[in-house]
Amino acid sequence: MATVKEILNSETQKKKGDILLFEEGLFLKAYEQSAFALHSKWKLKPTCKYVKTVDQLVVSVGFPKMALKNYFPDAELSSSPMVVTGEYPGSTSEEVTTWKNSLAGNELKHDETETDSPVSQNVTSLRKELLLFPLESSSPMQCMLFLSEIKNRIHAGEI
Repeated sequence: MATVKEILNSETQKKKGDILLFEEGLFLKAYEQSAFALHSKWKLKPTCKYVKTVDQLVVSVGFPKMALKNYFPDAELSSSPMVVTGEYPGSTSEEVTTWKNSLAGNELKHDETETDSPVSQNVTSLRKELLLFPLESSSPMQCMLFLSEIKNRIHAGEI
């Protein structure tokens, strides 16, 4: 299985319009631009996680290997990464970044103006913090300390 760093490198080197699928257990997963293309075409549910080893948010979509023909009728299972060539929705890095940020909760649903209440701004700030906390890659102790810090800030009236 490829590392996240190798996967991201493969994504940057692939031809525009191609989709890379990585075999992970019983599933095939696409990352970054490939995930964006699959989501755009078939509305597959994306997952966005902060990956500590590459120090960035990484977005992916996946589906069972058995469903490959549903999405790509002419494709055959091959070695990982599997390259599916075709005219799939291309994307710029800016589009993918905007999409990733919206998945992570970095983009606000409304414009922040001076008329926004302090409570609204605090809730938005807390929401961002919670969504960006790398829960999946944190130890139970780190999670407990993170929640304790938030609880203390609530009691202090900061949030």
